[in-house]
Amino acid sequence: MSGMLTFSVFSLALAFAATGLCLGDSVNTKIVSCSTNSDIEFVNISPCSSFPCSLGVDHVYNITINVTVHEAVAAGTVKLEALLLGSWLPFPSFKYSNFCDQLVGAACPLKAGQTVTYLTPLSFPKHTPAGLLPSKLQIRWSVSQSKGGQEILCFKTVIGVAKSSSSSEGLRKVTFA
Repeated sequence: MSGMLTFSVFSLALAFAATGLCLGDSVNTKIVSCSTNSDIEFVNISPCSSFPCSLGVDHVYNITINVTVHEAVAAGTVKLEALLLGSWLPFPSFKYSNFCDQLVGAACPLKAGQTVTYLTPLSFPKHTPAGLLPSKLQIRWSVSQSKGGQEILCFKTVIGVAKSSSSSEGLRKVTFA
């Protein structure tokens, strides 16, 4: 009986680790949806032990978005932008623009009403200068149909930017607020 219990506990721990659901490993961030063409169930940041998440420079984070699309999606184009000086500008170092390539356990084309998980890495460039970013940034993450450009999903969030305590070169770390 003890061997069976040990196997069950091990299997459960392995399942949690495989899906990234271990306590302290990730946290959902607060968002504001800016599209009616989908329902965003959650946006998750990993690794992150508490909210708000502090993102360090030159470190890769996984962003997981669970979303139900309201219309069929043949192919999607991702844009990640930051609001700087009143203009939406492309987020530095984000290079994963193909929505369908980042889906987990699903593939395009998607059907209307289908719930999917989108997983993508995110990082800041290694040499982000201390004076480049304001203390807070509004971020806009959107996905549009590759043909026709109709928006599939969109959300906004605010990130805080603070000096990194581990760097004497004036690099920054980012905090999701």
